[in-house]
Amino acid sequence: MKKHVFYFRKFEKAQILPIVAIGMVAIIGLAAILLDGGVLMANRRAAQAAADAGALAGARLSCLDQSASDIEAEALKYAVDLNNADPSTTASYDSSTGLVTVVAEKEQDSWFARIFGEDTLSAGASASAGCYSPSAGQRVLPIAFWYKSAPKKASVIDCKTEGSCSLVNWDFTTLMNELSSTSAANLPLDDIYIVAESTKVCEKTSGGIVCAGLSANASGGNRSWIDLSTVGDTSNLQKIIKYGLDKPIYLPAWISAGSGKVTSFFKADNFEGLDPIPGYEGMEARLVIVPVYDMYCDEGSTCQPQDDPVYDLGSIHYYLKNNNKSAYRLVGFAPFVLTCVTKNHKAEFGISMQGGKCPGYYYAEQSQQDIGKDAIEGYFVDGLPVDMFFWGTEGVDAGLQVISLSD
Repeated sequence: MKKHVFYFRKFEKAQILPIVAIGMVAIIGLAAILLDGGVLMANRRAAQAAADAGALAGARLSCLDQSASDIEAEALKYAVDLNNADPSTTASYDSSTGLVTVVAEKEQDSWFARIFGEDTLSAGASASAGCYSPSAGQRVLPIAFWYKSAPKKASVIDCKTEGSCSLVNWDFTTLMNELSSTSAANLPLDDIYIVAESTKVCEKTSGGIVCAGLSANASGGNRSWIDLSTVGDTSNLQKIIKYGLDKPIYLPAWISAGSGKVTSFFKADNFEGLDPIPGYEGMEARLVIVPVYDMYCDEGSTCQPQDDPVYDLGSIHYYLKNNNKSAYRLVGFAPFVLTCVTKNHKAEFGISMQGGKCPGYYYAEQSQQDIGKDAIEGYFVDGLPVDMFFWGTEGVDAGLQVISLSD
């Protein structure tokens, strides 16, 4: 039998070394991808988080009408100091668009990539944010105000003809400092609003407090109640006021007018359970939100509703004509500092005077103004960026703003 003999030649030794060398290069490259690539992705996420935080912080100051330098400084503070972006991060504010833009950088030493000449790993991200009037909301009172119904010369308060009217006449911080440092008997009654059997706008004059109806409400009654039954359970107003509607109101939208006075609205329970105003927890005042409207359709009217959502059954034209319903076109939300609630001529909740009277109600009575036995009173304010319960960017500016990233 022929035997096969295998010979191992000496020159074939160490042939594995080139393979090991090539494999080590591949392993190091893979490690660089895994470790340094992971660091790069983490830096990218950190840069984006810093850019978002800075843009939102700057937009908040733009809501408060701060200077461009203060807005940019606040944006950098949140991006660099509080979210660890690199000092090369930049922030800019464009007053023409209202946008705050932050370009954040994040750099870190590499691990294996330096073998290939990459000593550092840099990542960048940008974000822009603005201050907008909200276009949707879920926490509102069942009343609506003409969005220009200001107490400006109360005896001639028709804001359809007075173009300079503005619903809001108080900066929030200025008003709260005034309320907290002044006795009830000397509260500022200029530009106070009193909502009673009929909606009134009041202001203090040398002869006492003067109240006038809002002729922009049309129909003569000057009542501003709105029917929220299609978006919430109105059998429990306290629930709506405290927790919001079952469905949001998207603006602009038509809401049917409510009839008469809603007696249960003037209960102290509706408001005293609300959270105190931050920074003024010891004060008996509450911040609530009031819808505002820019068009009113009286019963049987032919006004054009435009292409807006209709919170009614069927076409608003049909509904108005065949159901004898009037309606408001809601276009925005206004923050209202409620200072006192009157029930049966007595203050049930809020900042009251000796004798148990709400200040505005008391002086209206003294001035022989007929506002009924039940009322709430307070002031429309601005300078409030509020994100909870409100969102969107298309509403009318009525003193309430939301902060939103734009890209």
